[in-house]
Amino acid sequence: MALGAGDSVVASGGGISGVKQYEGHITIYVLFASILATSTAVMGGYDAGITGGVAQMNNFLEKFFPAVYARKQLSVKIGSSHNIYCQYNSQALQAYSASISLAAAVSTLFASYFTRNYGRKTTLIYAGVLSIIGVILKAAAQNLGMLLVGRIIIGFGLGFTIQAAPIYVSEIAPFKWRGSLNFFFQVFSEFGSLIASLINYGNARTGNAFGWRISLGLAGIPAIMLTLASLVICETPNSLLQRGYQEKAKKILQQIRGTQDVEVEFEDILIAAKKSTKHEHAKVDQLDPNIMISISPFSFNEFQNVLKSKTSQPALIISCLLQFFYTFAIGGSGITFYVPILLSTFHFTSTTSLFWSAMFAITMVLSTMVGSVLVDRLGRKQLLITCNFFMFICLIGLAILLSTGIRDGKNLSHSLAPPLLLFIFVFIASSALSWEPLGWLIPSEIFPLETRSAGLSITMLVRLLFNFLTLETSLSMLCSFKWGLFLFFAAWVAIAQVFMFFFLPETKGVPIEEMEIVWRRHWFWKRFMPKLDIDCENSPKKQHLDLAPMATNINVQNQHL
Repeated sequence: MALGAGDSVVASGGGISGVKQYEGHITIYVLFASILATSTAVMGGYDAGITGGVAQMNNFLEKFFPAVYARKQLSVKIGSSHNIYCQYNSQALQAYSASISLAAAVSTLFASYFTRNYGRKTTLIYAGVLSIIGVILKAAAQNLGMLLVGRIIIGFGLGFTIQAAPIYVSEIAPFKWRGSLNFFFQVFSEFGSLIASLINYGNARTGNAFGWRISLGLAGIPAIMLTLASLVICETPNSLLQRGYQEKAKKILQQIRGTQDVEVEFEDILIAAKKSTKHEHAKVDQLDPNIMISISPFSFNEFQNVLKSKTSQPALIISCLLQFFYTFAIGGSGITFYVPILLSTFHFTSTTSLFWSAMFAITMVLSTMVGSVLVDRLGRKQLLITCNFFMFICLIGLAILLSTGIRDGKNLSHSLAPPLLLFIFVFIASSALSWEPLGWLIPSEIFPLETRSAGLSITMLVRLLFNFLTLETSLSMLCSFKWGLFLFFAAWVAIAQVFMFFFLPETKGVPIEEMEIVWRRHWFWKRFMPKLDIDCENSPKKQHLDLAPMATNINVQNQHL
């Protein structure tokens, strides 16, 4: 399958021609630190999985959402599908589900300040502490207000986590392994969702009246894991240099690369770090190499810098549009979050719905693990385009199935259950292979260091606000659009496919501080890039970014694919 317009020209050995090849290899230390850092995603995955499942428990609904409970019982009593799509339509239930995304969206703005001034590691520690407080409040909730406050505090922790963890892994990983190691963030997220699904299923089987408290309270385990993992990992060399700790940064870089010969990579990170300081307008060779960067007060200026920076504009546009399409192409968290409710809506029993939710969670874990192997082989773009096609087919199939299978007050026929489940399985597997992990990976690797924290904060803000919109409206849209909701998502999948084909560049095999070369060689995005400083005409950086020496021993990547 061809990659599409604007694909990068690459060297025969893979990767973009002219990109520097750093010394070192993947070490046990990097693997260990990456696993610990990405394991922080267990908390977010567990919360998403547990919330959708708990909403199926009658005791939980009766206590916090009595109107939904009453409609559910009435539907079971009369055994009709007359109002099947509207059974769970509740503003209160949607607000409870969506509140975490809104809280995370707000906190990710402040997380940028913490990751820049205090480091990625410290930000993750704060995330763990906030998560523990939120879990305690949710598990002990006596009313809807207390339940919402706990969920909002967990959302604050989630905002810190999703801002710091992807950047952390992208910065410590060797560029050839950056994609695979970043996929672990999604693997752990899906693993958390799997554990949540199994716990929900077990509680539903036992019929424990306080099963929902057990499910919510056990979130304390991943919250504590998040905190402990954050205490153990090292800080990234990029963050240390950005804050002025030059000697410590070099030692950490040598340690994670497994070699003393890190001068080339260290110099590139140092240049990027100096550009990110308040001295960025000074010449690099005139800066004091031992300068200690003081902690600046919180300001929205760094976000303005992202919007104004020409070198950051392509990355910001790509990142935000990916989040938009993530939301409207696959329903964001909407479809996967509400899987138990969707199945229950189509008259699967609560226990059966939770069982299949666990099966879907297993599918997501396995699919993401497969994706971690493919992402640095096929590339980001190839993986997205291929999986997007299968998602389109599944959404069309679901719409046809439901439009013909539910009508005239009849329930969904049992004979249609297997194809319904098959479409959901393939859809979830495809999204877990592509959109779910790459929505984190690509934004974390394409911003320059001087705008990386703020750029990712804006990206995550967009993602979380769209997630909030999806979670806040999904049940209402299902009630209004019925099976047409899946056609709505399918249309956005088709639009996303066109966008990725023409405008998404491939970033496989490019060192994180060398990403500028990707934009300068892309047919469209190169027009956004500023001209290189004429004063640096003879500098190694200028020669490295020069587009002229590209004529020998190169192949177009899509010829291999």
